[in-house]
This record gives sequence, structure tokens and C-alpha cells, in this order.
Amino acid sequence: PGYRFLGWNDRADGTGQFYFVIPSGRTEDLTLYAIWQSCTVSGSAEDFEIEVGDTYVIITGYDASEAGENTDIVVPSEIEGKPVTDVQGLLVGNSHAYVTVRSVTLPDTLESIEPYALGNITPGGGEVRILLPRSVKKVGRHAFPANYYVYTPLSKDEVSFDAECMEGSSTVVFDFAPSDVVLSDGEESTRLTGGQYFLPAPEKPGHVFMGWQDDEGKFVPRMFLPSREGEDVRLTAVWEEKGDAGEGRTLLLKEGETLTFLVAPDTYPDSVTLLLLDVPAGTRVRLTETVSRAGDVMCAEFGIKPQYDASPSFGFIDAERNSSSRGAVYDGSALSSRETNTAYSQTAYFRVTLRLEVL
Repeated sequence: PGYRFLGWNDRADGTGQFYFVIPSGRTEDLTLYAIWQSCTVSGSAEDFEIEVGDTYVIITGYDASEAGENTDIVVPSEIEGKPVTDVQGLLVGNSHAYVTVRSVTLPDTLESIEPYALGNITPGGGEVRILLPRSVKKVGRHAFPANYYVYTPLSKDEVSFDAECMEGSSTVVFDFAPSDVVLSDGEESTRLTGGQYFLPAPEKPGHVFMGWQDDEGKFVPRMFLPSREGEDVRLTAVWEEKGDAGEGRTLLLKEGETLTFLVAPDTYPDSVTLLLLDVPAGTRVRLTETVSRAGDVMCAEFGIKPQYDASPSFGFIDAERNSSSRGAVYDGSALSSRETNTAYSQTAYFRVTLRLEVL
């Protein structure tokens, strides 16, 4: 728990070669090591520094030492049998450690958020959207950094926001009416209630889950806060057939062929794309790659508007340190989007076009 499996590597520290299939014709022994990446969901009392009163608990800090990329911070509603009523800060002592955060979930016991409480948190992949519980009636100055959208079901008269509560381009939305979400996976539907959701990643035999699409056919972010003023939002699961080369979707690129496809974000880690080149191992090839953010399939309304994210790459470097973009010897193994996705936090959908030449 708390870690994401990245794959099998021939070096224990993960700096060697990743193997998604055993190269064709190999007969010698091969020792592989499981490589993991921290994928923290911080929601237990051990993740926070606290001040305990007679009838309340105040959050005074957050332990970022074990946090990974795109951390989901979940502030607990109760610690030591007492309600969490106030957040004074998520800094750890004087370390001022910056945390890359995808979401912050606040409990319905919370009454106030103090000045600079979340001011040190760096959004992962663009914007962070926070739904304030109805119980929060006071928010201090600079409580949130830039690129935060804060939603409250209360009116301006019911909640006290300091005039300098938000920094930069952040926004407060008052009188927000949360929406229910209806999920359909092609066989059954599920209704979610609560206003803010971490969407599930369902499984289907022989298929890879690519994400959830809204009624306009656009993908929504996995940390989902719909903003349609109380109307139901219907989402449909999107699947791709799973190939035979191991985990994820497998595509085959032939000589002289041009192949165009979508790569999903690493928020759905099982949606990794594996690419096999339809040439014998030992062939010198050139792989031409064009990558662009697939804005036409991403729903800006619901928050897929990343500003800082890595694009997937299927290029490789051979044993002689030659790059496949100029010409390199292919060893027969699968090329994968996973290494780029997980190492650099790819948060968008990308359209990739590849062309294979034999030299």
C-alpha cells in the first residue's frame, strides 16, 4: 500500500533497463528487480502534526517526507476521538518542504482554515480544486496558493473569506451546488454522492481502462469535482483491448507504417502503452515520433488543463548509445510510455504519431 509498481528492471536501484517482455531468443539467466514509486494518499493521523485540546484537534503540520508525485492529502475528521476543527498549516516545522499535490479533501468537522494554511502546497499538473465543507465559516489570508479553485456551498454572507485569501490566479466559487456522478461501465451504473470524487479504475477481462468520458465524449480528471450546479454528471468508462506482451495495451508498429494513438495519464497506471516493433532483434531502425497534447479529448470544464507535464516518449538508446531518432539497434523488447509517465508525472492525454524505418 502507498506504492505504485513501475515494472521490472535489471538493476536494483531502477537505473538499468526495464523489461516488459523477455527479448526473443534470449537463453541466459536474467535477474530482475521490482521497482516501486511512492504514491501517497495521506489520510491517517501519522501524516499530520497536531495540537489536541479538550474537545478539538488542530492540524498544525503535514509530514511531506514520504509524499510522492501527485499526492492526495485527505485531512481526517477525527484524531484521538476528537473532531478536527481547524487547519493552521501544512508545513512541517521550519522545513518549508514543497509538496506536489493533486487534491486536498477536507472533513465536514472543519470550522476554519488559518492564514497561509495551504500556502506551501504546489499543485501537480495544473489546477487543484477544493470543495469546502459547509461547516467551514472562516478562511484566512493567503490560505491557498495560485492555481487553486475553491468551492463553497455557502454564500458570501455566510462564510468569512479574508480579502487576501487567494493568491495569484486562484478563484473562489460561492453558492456551489455539488453534483452527483453516475458512472456507467457498459454493464451497470453506479451513483456517487458527496460533491468531490476520486474516480475508480474498474477492471474488465482482456481490456485496459483508459479513463472516464463525459456526455460530450471528453475525458475528465480522476480527482473530479463536477461543477454543474446540482445536475447529475454522467460518465462512461472507456476501454482498449489488452495485448499479449504483458501489462497494459500493446501496439505493433510495422516497417514503413505510421501509427497514431492516445496515451492516457499516469493517474490510471494500468493504462500503460507498450509498443513492439515488427522487426527482428538486432535490426537498425529509425523511429520518428510526434507528440502533442490531445486537447480535443480533454474536458477543460472539469479541470484537465495541465500547465506542467511530461509527454510520453517511445524512443530508445541502444547499447552503443545511439538514439532511435537518428538510428539505433532494436533489441526486440517492448517500448513503454510508463517510464516517462511515472517519473515526470504525465497528467494529460497525449496523441502520439510514430513511423518506423529500417536502415
